[in-house]
Amino acid sequence: MKNMIYTLPEGKNIREMANAVRFFLNNSEDMEAQVLTCETGEYIIQARARNGKVGQWFGLDKAIRVRLIPHSDTLVTAEIGNGEWLKKSLTMATSMVVLWPLAVTSGTGMVLQGRLPGRIDNAIRMYLAGLDFGGSVAC
Repeated sequence: MKNMIYTLPEGKNIREMANAVRFFLNNSEDMEAQVLTCETGEYIIQARARNGKVGQWFGLDKAIRVRLIPHSDTLVTAEIGNGEWLKKSLTMATSMVVLWPLAVTSGTGMVLQGRLPGRIDNAIRMYLAGLDFGGSVAC
């Protein structure tokens, strides 16, 4: 899990930040993403790859959970979790013995999953800086 702290500039808020992450995952990462609002003011963004059961079988799927925790009107912590690491490593270990070609696709899936937290951090920083990462964010 990766934790980062962000300062919201004037005119930015946590709700728009959550929707910016959802938009990034939907459009730039081709993932199904949803935003959940908690009574505590936290936002949870859940996303998974759109590649279906075939992609899951071959270890090419990816999943992520981002939790945005407000500490004040301008301070937010983002917890970015690596969704499918254990399942991918088990698939890879099994495939090395039984079906070695699956080791390649599982390894590719692990690389894609491993890069995702950094890409989300970059998308958040772009949102906070007022930069566009592929389109407008609908809130």
